[in-house]
Amino acid sequence: MRIGFTRFNQPLELDLNIASPHGAGCEIRSSFLVDLVAQGHEVFLLQYVPPQHRIWERGSLLGTSKREEMLRQLNYVPITSRDHYPVSRLDLDVLVIECGPTNTRYDFTENGVTMPFIRRTFLALRDYEGDVVYYQHDIDLPIPFGECLRNVSDEYVRTLADINLTRMARELGGEKLFFGEKRWIILHNALREWFVLEWCSRESRYSYLTFFMEGLIKLRYIPQLLVSQFDIEELGMQPRDSPPYDLMYVGSQKDEFRTRLLLRYYDSEKLRSCLIGKWRDRPWRHIEYQGVRGRQGDTIRYYNSAYATVFVPTRYMAEGGILTSRITQALLGGCAVFIHSDIYGIDKMVPSSIRDLTLVSSRSDVEEKVELLKRGGREMREFIVELQRRHLLGRYCDYNWQSILRW
Repeated sequence: MRIGFTRFNQPLELDLNIASPHGAGCEIRSSFLVDLVAQGHEVFLLQYVPPQHRIWERGSLLGTSKREEMLRQLNYVPITSRDHYPVSRLDLDVLVIECGPTNTRYDFTENGVTMPFIRRTFLALRDYEGDVVYYQHDIDLPIPFGECLRNVSDEYVRTLADINLTRMARELGGEKLFFGEKRWIILHNALREWFVLEWCSRESRYSYLTFFMEGLIKLRYIPQLLVSQFDIEELGMQPRDSPPYDLMYVGSQKDEFRTRLLLRYYDSEKLRSCLIGKWRDRPWRHIEYQGVRGRQGDTIRYYNSAYATVFVPTRYMAEGGILTSRITQALLGGCAVFIHSDIYGIDKMVPSSIRDLTLVSSRSDVEEKVELLKRGGREMREFIVELQRRHLLGRYCDYNWQSILRW
C-alpha cells in the first residue's frame, strides 16, 4: 500500500535516542513505521520532521541497524505553501493520522513557511479523499470531529482568532474537511470498545458517539504492546546482575487513582523504589523521585536499573482495558513486569500461563515477588523476562495492515 503518515499536532520524531521525553509516542511510531516498511508498504511522511530526526539524510549505511535501514526508506514530503499541501498527487491508499493535542500554538517553520502543526494536518485532509485512520494510542487525545460545528454560525466563527481551531477547521472546509468522501477508522488500544465512544464524547468538540451512530466512523482495536520485528534484538537488554533498584516507575501522575496505586505498590520501606516522571504531588515516604529526565530511548535503560516494575493504570485505563507501551519498554529493558490485576479484560490480555507470575493486587504480593527475583539470580530473571516478552508482546509485522487500515 501507499500510506500517508502524519501526526495531528506535533513533529514526527523518529530517533528514540534524541526524542523529547515530553512528546510521548516515539517508541510506538518508530516501531510501527519500521514494520510497515519491512512489509513492503511505501510510506510518505506528511508532518514536519525535525532535521535531527531525518535518518535518511545521515551518512553511510555501514554499521546501521535494521531499524535505521527501514527508517531510511521513508519518503518525506516537505511543505512549501501556507495554503496548499497537494497530497492527492501521491495517490495514497490510506492516510494515517497519529493522535496529538489540540493546542494550535504548536508550530514549525519549513521552506520559509511558518504554521501550526494542526494546519498542516488539515491541509493534507483537505486535499485527500478516501480511507483515513486516526491512530489513537492515547485515549485522552481524541480527534476533534466536533470542530466542524454544524450548528455554529459563520458570524460567530469570524469573531474567533485566526489561530483558533474552530475557525481554522471551518475556513478549510468545515464538515467536508473531516468527512465528505472520507471514511474514518479510529484505531485504538482499549479492549472495552464502547468505553472509547463514551470517553471521547464527553465534550462536544469530539462527539465520537454522534458520528459513530451516523455511520461516519468505525472503531478498530489493536493492543499497544507491540514491537517491530527488530526491536528485541536491537533495543532489548538483558537483566543486570545487581540492579540498584528493586522497582522502577517511569510515567506521569495523571490522576488520583494512579497515585493511590503507586503508593500501594511502590511506597514500601522494604523496597528501594525509583520514580522518573512529572508528578505535581509527592505524598510518598519511601520512593526516590528523580523528576523528568533523559530522552525517550533512555526509558529502556532506566528500567534496566531495576529488578521489576509494576504497571499502575489511570482510572480510564483500568475501566477501558488499556495496557500501555511502558510494559513494552520495561521488558525491552530486561525488567520483570508486574501488572495491577483489577483492569477490565485483564484475563484476555495476560495469558493464564504467566498470570500468577505477572498479576498483583497488594503490596505484599509485590514484596514477595521482588524477593523471589532477588533470590533467584540473573539466570532466573532472564527466563522470566523472556517468558513475559513471548506472552505479552506482539509484533506489528504479524498484523495484516492491508486489512486493518482499510474501511
